[in-house]
Amino acid sequence: MKKNDISIITPVYKGNHYLVNLLKYIEESVKNVSGYQVEWLLVNDFPEETVDTPRSKIKNLTIRLINNERNLGIQQARINGINHCTGKYILLLDQDDKISSNALKVHLKNIIKADVSVTNGYVENEDKTLKKIFSTKNQLKCTANINYYFYIGDIIV
Repeated sequence: MKKNDISIITPVYKGNHYLVNLLKYIEESVKNVSGYQVEWLLVNDFPEETVDTPRSKIKNLTIRLINNERNLGIQQARINGINHCTGKYILLLDQDDKISSNALKVHLKNIIKADVSVTNGYVENEDKTLKKIFSTKNQLKCTANINYYFYIGDIIV
């Protein structure tokens, strides 16, 4: 299997209606990292329903579908995606997420200086300015609590 630079993993649970929109966001971000090969893994966590795998015309983006044999839950679906991915770097996106057109570019820039690059609550633009993702105080409060990201067990941060 061809080695990729970036793997985007998205668990899908009754989420066909989200995928076309999410593909648009991913394509815009992938266009800004044209020197990198990106794979998008859709992990079907509702095997009773067929996932309509979207198609992309972006040359450095491939899309693959992984079907879980049974519903495993979002965290185990992510782990299954990680076990099947070929990227050096991994981005976890939910089916209803949105990413900015410079998201991959900024993460790649940040990962050179660190072991991990995490975005939640704010998006850092190339000029280092921050833009809020969430609007309510409760949402922002969760993003500021480190315990919100770390759990005991095989949960992914």
